Amino acid sequence: MYIINISLFARRVTAAIVISGVVTAAYSQHIISETSIVADNIQLKPSDRIKQNNNLLIAQIQTGNCQQHGAEDAKTLDLGDQAANASDIVGFFKSSDCPEPLTRQIKKKTELTSSPKKLSMQINFEFNSARLTPAGRRALQPVAEALTSTELHDKRFIIEGHTDAKGKTSYNLSLSKRRAQTVKQYLVNKFAMDPSRLAAVGKGSSELLNSAAPYAPENRRVVIALPQ
Repeated sequence: MYIINISLFARRVTAAIVISGVVTAAYSQHIISETSIVADNIQLKPSDRIKQNNNLLIAQIQTGNCQQHGAEDAKTLDLGDQAANASDIVGFFKSSDCPEPLTRQIKKKTELTSSPKKLSMQINFEFNSARLTPAGRRALQPVAEALTSTELHDKRFIIEGHTDAKGKTSYNLSLSKRRAQTVKQYLVNKFAMDPSRLAAVGKGSSELLNSAAPYAPENRRVVIALPQ
């Protein structure tokens, strides 16, 4: 009887070990499946997935806000030759940025991206010159008031010069850069703006506002943009 009990005990121990091994293997497989997702040879831990989902949720919320605000969150404020208002310019640059639409893809890092906001306006220069006309200086008055306001005083801006397509490409590029630099120097000298806040670049005719009419006057403009 004693030998039989020992044998029975041994069988029970063996069965328990087998069951324990099966449970351990199953649990290990569960842990592996939960701790990593493999997509395009990129592994994500649960913490990465949580961050990704949070980023996607933020993008959805911001996109919804952008849709609600509509024109308030547009990327470009095109004033053309209309008189600008300093408070409108401040409100435009201070309004919330809208992220570009995101696709739900598994990536190691998900970032929200947005294109820079741009204020486009026609600033008058003397013919075939980078010298501002009196009308051009008047048009820059509200721009200067906005950029030196308490709401925008800590922001940096890029001043872009643009021309129409008339003339040689190299000449237009040079002229547009000189006009952008003229605007920068006017803002610095007349309104005591910190020159480190402003960068002047020439675009020539490479980014026509009205590509259907490359010689149209609206293509000759100055753009004030937030950096990318």
